[in-house]
Amino acid sequence: MSEERKSCFRIEETMSGGESHCLRSRVEVENAYEDLSGDNLNWVTDVPSEVEKGLTYRTRKEYIQEYCKKVTGRAFNKNAKPLRTGVAVMMPHHGEKDMHAVCKALKEEFNIEVYRWSFHADEGHVIEGGMDNVPEEDKYRAKPLNNGDALVINHHGHFFMDWQEHEKNTLLNKKTGEKENNQGKMMRFNRQDFSRIQDIVADTLGMPRGEMNKLPKSKRATEYREKAQKKRVALQASFQEECPSLTAKEVNTLINTTNGLEKKEQDLLSKKRHYKKSLRKMSMQYEKSLSGMRIQYEPLIKQELEITTSLKKELEPAKEVTQELNNKLAIASKILRASNAILMTFMNAYENEKRKDHEQLKYLLGDQKKYFNVYYETISNFNANHLEKVAKSLNDDFEKTVFLPDDRISTKKKDNSLGR
Repeated sequence: MSEERKSCFRIEETMSGGESHCLRSRVEVENAYEDLSGDNLNWVTDVPSEVEKGLTYRTRKEYIQEYCKKVTGRAFNKNAKPLRTGVAVMMPHHGEKDMHAVCKALKEEFNIEVYRWSFHADEGHVIEGGMDNVPEEDKYRAKPLNNGDALVINHHGHFFMDWQEHEKNTLLNKKTGEKENNQGKMMRFNRQDFSRIQDIVADTLGMPRGEMNKLPKSKRATEYREKAQKKRVALQASFQEECPSLTAKEVNTLINTTNGLEKKEQDLLSKKRHYKKSLRKMSMQYEKSLSGMRIQYEPLIKQELEITTSLKKELEPAKEVTQELNNKLAIASKILRASNAILMTFMNAYENEKRKDHEQLKYLLGDQKKYFNVYYETISNFNANHLEKVAKSLNDDFEKTVFLPDDRISTKKKDNSLGR
C-alpha cells in the first residue's frame, strides 16, 4: 500500500497555536473528527512542566533566547525563526516507532533536535453514505464514522524542531570568506540539504519519494489549459459518436452545458462541504461555550454543594427532634381518637338515659295531672255541697231565731251564757 501515497516533508515556521492544534486543545480543527481522535499519538521530550498545559512553544523559545545570549554574548535576533515544524505524509501502518525513527535520522544527519511530535489519524475528507461509496484506491485508509459516513484519513505527522545550533559547528561565511562558529545561531541549509531531508524521511518511512515540482507558475497554467482542451476534444468525439447528426455548433453547446453542469455540481458539493464544516464549527463552538460556562459556574456549583451539605449537617439534629415530636404526636393522636370514642359512647348512653327519664317524668306528670284534676273536681264538688249545707243550716237558724218569742230568746241566751 505504500505505493498509493508518496512521501512529502513540508517545513515551515512553528506558530504559537501549532501545539494546541496538535493536542486538539483550545483550537478548533475543521477537518478533524472526534470519533477517531483516540487514534492520535503525542510525544514530548523532557522539558519544563508547562508542556502539559500546551505551552512548550513559549518555554522552548525562552530557552533558545537564553542559550543564544549565553553562548554568543549578544541578544537574540527578533526576526529569527528558532522553531520549525515539519509535516510528513504517512501511512495507516505507521506509528510511534516510525515517528521516533524520523527524529533519530534528522538528529544524526543534520543535528536537528525534535522536541515534540504528533501523529494524526483523525483528519481527512468525508465520503457520504459510508464505506460502500469509498473509492477502491482509498479504502485502505478509510474508516466509518458514527453518523454513517466514512472518512478517508489523511495520516500525517507533525515534527516540532529546534532550529538552533547547540554544538560547535564551523561554517564558511560566504560574505567574508572566513570560517566562523555557528553555535547558538540558527541552522543554515541550502536547497540540496532540504532535498536530502526529503530523501531521509522517505527512506525512513519506507515510502516512495515525492517528485519536486520544477515547473514555473506560467507553465503550470499552460498545462492546465492543455488538460482542459484534451477533455473538450474527448467530449466532442463522444457526442459526435453518439449523435452523428449534430452540427458543430450544437456539439459545442452540449460541451459548454456539460462543463457548466459539472462546474455547478462542484460548486454545490463545495457549498455542501462548507455548510457541513460550518455546522460542525458551530457545534464545536457551542460545546466550547458550554464547557466555558461549566468552568465559569463550577465554583458556584461547588459553593452551593458545600452550603447544602453544611445545612444538611446542621439540620440533622433538628430532623431527629422533629421525628421524635412526630412520633409523640402520632401517639397523642391515637390517644385522642380513643378518648373521643369513649366520650361518644358515654354521650350516647347519657342521651339514652336522659330520654328514658324524660319519658318517665312525662308519664308521671300526666298521671299526677289526672289525679289533681280528679282531686280538684272532688274538692270543688265537696265545697259546693258543704257550703249549701252550711247556708241551709244558717238559714234555718235564722228563721228560728226571728220567729221565736222573746222569752224563749232570753232563755236561750241564758242557757248559752251558763254553758259558757
